[in-house]
Amino acid sequence: QGYEDTLLTYNVSNNASDPGDNLTFNIEKINDGTNVLDYSWISLTPDGILTINSTKDSETDNYKLSIQVLDTFNQGSTVVFFFNISPVNDAPQFVNLENKTFNAEDLFQYEVNITDEENNFPVSLNASFVGNSFNSFNYNLDKDLGKLYISFTPSELEVGSYLINFSVMDNSSLGNKTTSQIVNFTVKTPLWKSVVQTEYNFYEDFLFDSLNLSSWIRDSYVGNIAFSYESQNDFPNFNISNNVVNFTPEDIDVGLHSVEIIAESNGASSAKTFVFN
Repeated sequence: QGYEDTLLTYNVSNNASDPGDNLTFNIEKINDGTNVLDYSWISLTPDGILTINSTKDSETDNYKLSIQVLDTFNQGSTVVFFFNISPVNDAPQFVNLENKTFNAEDLFQYEVNITDEENNFPVSLNASFVGNSFNSFNYNLDKDLGKLYISFTPSELEVGSYLINFSVMDNSSLGNKTTSQIVNFTVKTPLWKSVVQTEYNFYEDFLFDSLNLSSWIRDSYVGNIAFSYESQNDFPNFNISNNVVNFTPEDIDVGLHSVEIIAESNGASSAKTFVFN
């Protein structure tokens, strides 16, 4: 008798005797099938040490092993052994739960997947702070699909580092199992200043260079800041150079443009929408 996730070993040489001769052992058949390689979790050494290392439900079964024992002259016989490997419930697992760093005043969204080998859904989840806490923290759980949705906007008053213990439990007839994982959520000072001018006018064929993005960034980030952008419509000549929006618009640029400018510093990023007309 053995169990999933518990290594089973057995010395089959205890059942064979040929005084004065060296015996070797090999698996001839498993469950009357000759393709022994299909059972990679079952192995037998030539001196008779049998190992069954079932680590998932699909590797549990009532096994019938036909084991051949041969002497020095390749003479011998086949002995049949029976082993029952019973399944056990495996705890659910967080797939992508990890430490996160993000900025205050920005919406933080994070989707975490939960897997369970036996698909023992629905799952239940609890999240609790280890030490300091903050009020804006919020999450929702799709217990049937195993998806954790974390979404909140921390305030500047909540800047700091927080340990959060996430625990998830499955729903199994073999007995519920729980997995717990502690992660660090670090809320950093906002990248952008609290007041930012986000609307600007430009004129065809005239150089626009009046938006120095660094001037709207908090002083603590100015020396290590980079900008990128995404435009909601075609804005071919728009450009950011040395942290300054710098371009000469042409006829094709005329119109109202909404541009999301992303500030990045030390792994944290924050986007703000600017309007150019």
